[in-house]
Amino acid sequence: VHLAEKFYAKALELEPENTSVMDDYAECLLELDEVDRAGELIKRSIDLDPEGGYQKYMIAGQLAQGIESLTCFNKGIEILKRIHEQSKQSQVSESKLKELASHISSAYCSMAEIFMTDCCFEEGAEDECTRVIDEAIKWNHLNSEAHLLRAQCFLAKSNPVEALPCVLTSHTLWKNKEPEEWPPYAIRVSTAKIFIEVGQLDDATDLLETLTHEDDEDSEIFYLLGLCYFNLADDDAECLLDAKECLIRSKNLLKKSDIPMDGP
Repeated sequence: VHLAEKFYAKALELEPENTSVMDDYAECLLELDEVDRAGELIKRSIDLDPEGGYQKYMIAGQLAQGIESLTCFNKGIEILKRIHEQSKQSQVSESKLKELASHISSAYCSMAEIFMTDCCFEEGAEDECTRVIDEAIKWNHLNSEAHLLRAQCFLAKSNPVEALPCVLTSHTLWKNKEPEEWPPYAIRVSTAKIFIEVGQLDDATDLLETLTHEDDEDSEIFYLLGLCYFNLADDDAECLLDAKECLIRSKNLLKKSDIPMDGP
Protein backbone atom coordinates (compact mmCIF):
# COMPACT_ATOMS: atom_id res chain seq x y z
CA VAL A 1 0.00 0.00 0.00
CA HIS A 2 2.86 2.40 0.80
CA LEU A 3 4.34 1.73 -2.66
CA ALA A 4 0.96 2.45 -4.24
CA GLU A 5 0.78 5.73 -2.28
CA LYS A 6 4.08 6.84 -3.83
CA PHE A 7 2.81 5.85 -7.27
CA TYR A 8 -0.40 7.90 -6.91
CA ALA A 9 1.52 10.87 -5.51
CA LYS A 10 3.77 10.85 -8.56
CA ALA A 11 0.83 10.39 -10.94
CA LEU A 12 -0.98 13.35 -9.38
CA GLU A 13 2.15 15.45 -9.60
CA LEU A 14 2.23 14.78 -13.36
CA GLU A 15 -1.53 15.36 -13.78
CA PRO A 16 -2.64 17.61 -10.91
CA GLU A 17 -6.25 17.87 -12.15
CA ASN A 18 -6.85 14.22 -12.98
CA THR A 19 -9.84 13.38 -10.78
CA SER A 20 -9.62 9.63 -11.44
CA VAL A 21 -6.14 9.63 -9.95
CA MET A 22 -7.41 11.71 -7.01
CA ASP A 23 -10.17 9.21 -6.31
CA ASP A 24 -7.84 6.20 -6.42
CA TYR A 25 -5.24 8.07 -4.38
CA ALA A 26 -7.86 8.93 -1.73
CA GLU A 27 -8.89 5.28 -1.46
CA CYS A 28 -5.24 4.32 -1.01
CA LEU A 29 -4.82 6.97 1.70
CA LEU A 30 -7.85 5.61 3.57
CA GLU A 31 -6.17 2.21 3.73
CA LEU A 32 -3.23 4.00 5.36
CA ASP A 33 -5.58 5.79 7.82
CA GLU A 34 -4.68 9.14 6.24
CA VAL A 35 -8.28 10.29 6.62
CA ASP A 36 -7.71 14.06 6.46
CA ARG A 37 -5.58 13.86 3.31
CA ALA A 38 -8.12 11.54 1.68
CA GLY A 39 -10.92 13.96 2.52
CA GLU A 40 -9.06 16.90 0.99
CA LEU A 41 -8.48 14.98 -2.24
CA ILE A 42 -12.11 13.90 -2.51
CA LYS A 43 -13.38 17.42 -1.89
CA ARG A 44 -11.10 18.70 -4.64
CA SER A 45 -12.17 15.90 -6.99
CA ILE A 46 -15.85 16.71 -6.47
CA ASP A 47 -15.22 20.43 -7.00
CA LEU A 48 -13.35 19.78 -10.25
CA ASP A 49 -15.70 17.16 -11.72
CA PRO A 50 -18.91 16.64 -9.74
CA GLU A 51 -20.43 14.28 -12.35
CA GLY A 52 -17.27 12.33 -13.14
CA GLY A 53 -17.37 8.93 -11.49
CA TYR A 54 -19.15 7.44 -8.50
CA GLN A 55 -16.14 6.35 -6.46
CA LYS A 56 -15.52 9.80 -4.99
CA TYR A 57 -19.04 9.94 -3.55
CA MET A 58 -18.71 6.51 -1.97
CA ILE A 59 -15.53 7.66 -0.24
CA ALA A 60 -17.12 10.98 0.71
CA GLY A 61 -20.06 9.06 2.18
CA GLN A 62 -17.68 7.05 4.37
CA LEU A 63 -15.95 10.21 5.59
CA ALA A 64 -19.10 12.25 6.24
CA GLN A 65 -21.82 11.70 8.85
CA GLY A 66 -25.59 11.77 9.03
CA ILE A 67 -27.54 13.59 6.34
CA GLU A 68 -24.36 14.69 4.56
CA SER A 69 -23.26 11.07 4.26
CA LEU A 70 -26.67 10.06 2.86
CA THR A 71 -26.44 12.85 0.29
CA CYS A 72 -23.04 11.59 -0.87
CA PHE A 73 -24.22 8.00 -1.23
CA ASN A 74 -27.35 9.15 -3.05
CA LYS A 75 -25.25 11.05 -5.57
CA GLY A 76 -22.93 8.08 -6.04
CA ILE A 77 -25.92 5.80 -6.66
CA GLU A 78 -27.35 8.29 -9.17
CA ILE A 79 -24.10 8.19 -11.17
CA LEU A 80 -23.84 4.40 -10.85
CA LYS A 81 -27.36 3.91 -12.18
CA ARG A 82 -26.57 6.18 -15.11
CA ILE A 83 -23.43 4.16 -15.89
CA HIS A 84 -25.42 0.94 -15.53
CA GLU A 85 -28.06 2.13 -18.01
CA GLN A 86 -25.43 3.32 -20.49
CA SER A 87 -23.62 0.00 -20.15
CA LYS A 88 -26.83 -1.93 -20.88
CA GLN A 89 -27.38 0.08 -24.04
CA SER A 90 -23.78 -0.50 -25.06
CA GLN A 91 -24.30 -4.24 -24.59
CA VAL A 92 -21.39 -4.70 -22.20
CA SER A 93 -20.79 -8.10 -20.61
CA GLU A 94 -23.24 -9.50 -18.08
CA SER A 95 -20.44 -9.72 -15.52
CA LYS A 96 -19.80 -5.97 -15.80
CA LEU A 97 -23.50 -5.21 -15.31
CA LYS A 98 -23.55 -7.47 -12.25
CA GLU A 99 -20.49 -5.68 -10.86
CA LEU A 100 -22.18 -2.29 -11.23
CA ALA A 101 -25.40 -3.64 -9.68
CA SER A 102 -23.35 -5.01 -6.78
CA HIS A 103 -21.84 -1.56 -6.16
CA ILE A 104 -25.33 -0.02 -6.16
CA SER A 105 -26.56 -2.65 -3.70
CA SER A 106 -23.60 -2.03 -1.38
CA ALA A 107 -24.21 1.72 -1.44
CA TYR A 108 -27.84 1.19 -0.44
CA CYS A 109 -26.61 -1.00 2.43
CA SER A 110 -24.38 1.85 3.60
CA MET A 111 -27.40 4.14 3.60
CA ALA A 112 -29.44 1.62 5.60
CA GLU A 113 -26.73 1.52 8.27
CA ILE A 114 -26.87 5.32 8.53
CA PHE A 115 -30.66 5.27 8.92
CA MET A 116 -30.20 2.76 11.76
CA THR A 117 -27.54 4.86 13.52
CA ASP A 118 -26.77 8.53 12.82
CA CYS A 119 -30.18 9.32 11.32
CA CYS A 120 -32.39 6.96 13.30
CA PHE A 121 -34.33 9.87 14.84
CA GLU A 122 -34.88 11.71 11.56
CA GLU A 123 -38.47 11.95 10.39
CA GLY A 124 -39.35 9.00 8.15
CA ALA A 125 -36.07 7.19 8.93
CA GLU A 126 -37.77 3.83 9.49
CA ASP A 127 -39.58 3.91 6.14
CA GLU A 128 -36.47 5.11 4.33
CA CYS A 129 -34.41 2.37 5.93
CA THR A 130 -36.88 -0.24 4.69
CA ARG A 131 -36.88 1.32 1.23
CA VAL A 132 -33.10 1.35 0.77
CA ILE A 133 -32.80 -2.25 2.01
CA ASP A 134 -35.44 -3.28 -0.53
CA GLU A 135 -33.42 -1.46 -3.19
CA ALA A 136 -30.22 -3.19 -2.09
CA ILE A 137 -31.86 -6.60 -2.47
CA LYS A 138 -33.49 -5.63 -5.76
CA TRP A 139 -30.13 -4.72 -7.28
CA ASN A 140 -28.35 -7.77 -5.87
CA HIS A 141 -30.48 -10.46 -4.24
CA LEU A 142 -27.28 -12.38 -3.45
CA ASN A 143 -26.01 -9.60 -1.18
CA SER A 144 -25.91 -11.32 2.22
CA GLU A 145 -25.36 -8.02 4.03
CA ALA A 146 -28.62 -6.61 2.63
CA HIS A 147 -30.62 -9.57 3.99
CA LEU A 148 -28.85 -9.22 7.34
CA LEU A 149 -29.77 -5.53 7.47
CA ARG A 150 -33.38 -6.45 6.76
CA ALA A 151 -33.25 -8.80 9.75
CA GLN A 152 -31.82 -6.00 11.92
CA CYS A 153 -34.56 -3.69 10.70
CA PHE A 154 -37.25 -6.16 11.74
CA LEU A 155 -35.61 -6.63 15.13
CA ALA A 156 -35.57 -2.86 15.61
CA LYS A 157 -39.36 -3.06 15.16
CA SER A 158 -39.52 -5.89 17.75
CA ASN A 159 -40.45 -8.39 15.07
CA PRO A 160 -38.21 -11.47 15.47
CA VAL A 161 -40.59 -13.67 13.49
CA GLU A 162 -39.98 -11.65 10.30
CA ALA A 163 -36.28 -11.29 11.12
CA LEU A 164 -35.69 -15.06 11.22
CA PRO A 165 -36.03 -15.89 7.49
CA CYS A 166 -33.93 -12.83 6.62
CA VAL A 167 -30.95 -13.84 8.77
CA LEU A 168 -31.26 -17.46 7.57
CA THR A 169 -31.16 -16.26 3.96
CA SER A 170 -28.15 -14.08 4.67
CA HIS A 171 -26.27 -16.93 6.34
CA THR A 172 -27.18 -19.45 3.62
CA LEU A 173 -25.71 -17.19 0.94
CA TRP A 174 -22.17 -17.60 2.28
CA LYS A 175 -21.93 -20.42 4.84
CA ASN A 176 -20.91 -23.09 2.31
CA LYS A 177 -18.40 -20.93 0.49
CA GLU A 178 -14.65 -20.96 0.95
CA PRO A 179 -13.49 -18.88 3.96
CA GLU A 180 -11.97 -16.21 1.73
CA GLU A 181 -15.45 -15.55 0.35
CA TRP A 182 -17.08 -15.12 3.76
CA PRO A 183 -18.28 -11.67 4.87
CA PRO A 184 -16.00 -9.62 7.14
CA TYR A 185 -15.56 -10.75 10.75
CA ALA A 186 -17.80 -7.97 12.14
CA ILE A 187 -20.71 -8.96 9.89
CA ARG A 188 -20.43 -12.58 11.01
CA VAL A 189 -20.47 -11.43 14.64
CA SER A 190 -23.65 -9.46 13.89
CA THR A 191 -25.13 -12.57 12.29
CA ALA A 192 -24.42 -14.59 15.44
CA LYS A 193 -26.04 -11.93 17.62
CA ILE A 194 -29.18 -11.94 15.49
CA PHE A 195 -29.31 -15.74 15.61
CA ILE A 196 -29.32 -15.46 19.41
CA GLU A 197 -32.09 -12.85 19.36
CA VAL A 198 -34.31 -14.98 17.12
CA GLY A 199 -33.64 -18.18 19.08
CA GLN A 200 -31.43 -19.98 16.53
CA LEU A 201 -28.96 -21.05 19.20
CA ASP A 202 -27.44 -24.00 17.33
CA ASP A 203 -26.63 -21.79 14.32
CA ALA A 204 -25.28 -19.09 16.63
CA THR A 205 -23.09 -21.60 18.48
CA ASP A 206 -21.63 -23.06 15.28
CA LEU A 207 -20.84 -19.61 13.95
CA LEU A 208 -19.32 -18.38 17.21
CA GLU A 209 -17.15 -21.50 17.49
CA THR A 210 -15.74 -20.70 14.05
CA LEU A 211 -15.08 -17.11 15.09
CA THR A 212 -13.08 -18.24 18.14
CA HIS A 213 -10.66 -19.96 15.77
CA GLU A 214 -10.12 -16.66 13.97
CA ASP A 215 -9.66 -14.54 17.08
CA ASP A 216 -9.21 -16.30 20.40
CA GLU A 217 -8.67 -12.95 22.17
CA ASP A 218 -12.14 -11.53 21.51
CA SER A 219 -13.91 -11.43 24.89
CA GLU A 220 -17.29 -10.65 23.31
CA ILE A 221 -17.27 -13.83 21.23
CA PHE A 222 -16.64 -16.00 24.30
CA TYR A 223 -19.35 -14.15 26.23
CA LEU A 224 -21.87 -14.76 23.43
CA LEU A 225 -20.80 -18.38 23.16
CA GLY A 226 -21.23 -18.80 26.90
CA LEU A 227 -24.69 -17.29 26.63
CA CYS A 228 -25.59 -19.78 23.91
CA TYR A 229 -24.34 -22.77 25.89
CA PHE A 230 -26.20 -21.58 29.00
CA ASN A 231 -29.47 -21.33 27.07
CA LEU A 232 -28.90 -24.76 25.53
CA ALA A 233 -28.31 -26.35 28.95
CA ASP A 234 -31.92 -27.56 29.21
CA ASP A 235 -31.22 -29.96 26.38
CA ASP A 236 -27.66 -30.87 27.34
CA ALA A 237 -26.30 -30.62 30.90
CA GLU A 238 -22.72 -30.57 29.62
CA CYS A 239 -23.52 -27.21 28.06
CA LEU A 240 -23.47 -25.68 31.55
CA LEU A 241 -19.81 -26.61 31.89
CA ASP A 242 -19.08 -25.21 28.43
CA ALA A 243 -20.94 -22.02 29.35
CA LYS A 244 -18.92 -21.61 32.53
CA GLU A 245 -15.66 -22.15 30.67
CA CYS A 246 -16.54 -19.58 28.00
CA LEU A 247 -17.69 -16.96 30.50
CA ILE A 248 -14.55 -17.36 32.60
CA ARG A 249 -12.49 -17.02 29.42
CA SER A 250 -14.39 -13.86 28.49
CA LYS A 251 -13.88 -12.34 31.95
CA ASN A 252 -10.15 -13.12 31.89
CA LEU A 253 -9.79 -11.56 28.45
CA LEU A 254 -11.57 -8.42 29.67
CA LYS A 255 -9.19 -8.18 32.63
CA LYS A 256 -6.23 -8.70 30.33
CA SER A 257 -7.41 -5.90 28.02
CA ASP A 258 -8.01 -3.45 30.91
CA ILE A 259 -11.59 -2.83 29.74
CA PRO A 260 -13.64 -1.66 32.77
CA MET A 261 -16.13 -4.23 34.04
CA ASP A 262 -19.21 -3.64 36.14
CA GLY A 263 -19.55 -5.66 39.33
CA PRO A 264 -16.90 -7.55 41.29
